[in-house]
Amino acid sequence: MNVIEGFLQAEINTQELYEDIMSFITSYHIRCGEFEGNEYIIKKMD
Repeated sequence: MNVIEGFLQAEINTQELYEDIMSFITSYHIRCGEFEGNEYIIKKMD
């Protein structure tokens, strides 16, 4: 299994989690920070 498949299976298991992750990634108000998921941490850098 590649990394993307593992990430999708671990983190995108409900519509609500998908929307939360997408909001974090696309938000202009959050310039840097971390989103803690089930197994992965998504880091956003300015």
